[in-house]
Amino acid sequence: MLPLGLAWIVLTPYLVGLAVGNIDLLNRIVTRHLVLASVIGWTALVTLVVTVMAIGEGAGSATPLLAAPFAGLAFWVPSRETGGNGGHARPEAPKAVPPGRVLAQPPRRRSGAPAPQRHGRRRSDRPLTRSH
Repeated sequence: MLPLGLAWIVLTPYLVGLAVGNIDLLNRIVTRHLVLASVIGWTALVTLVVTVMAIGEGAGSATPLLAAPFAGLAFWVPSRETGGNGGHARPEAPKAVPPGRVLAQPPRRRSGAPAPQRHGRRRSDRPLTRSH
């Protein structure tokens, strides 16, 4: 039972944080009640540390199991971008990145009238000179 209890205590705060971060409904609830969520989260975190360190195994062994999921609410803070209200829509996901491999393409052909001729000599028209 001890390994399962430790896994529960260690993993559930992260799972709650992931759920709040990825589920829009939970995110809106936490955003609207951020102070309450932070108070609940930090109270659960302090309760978790005190019961695990001070009490150990004994009558209070159910307390850390109940407090652990709520500790995932302790690390949510107001957004700097919105001035703390957090009531903005999520940004859109970035567009798909094209693959790193470039496929062979057919040669380009110009259509329409040819480009006007340049006047004067071009650098590539100069005769090659060799210097020794």
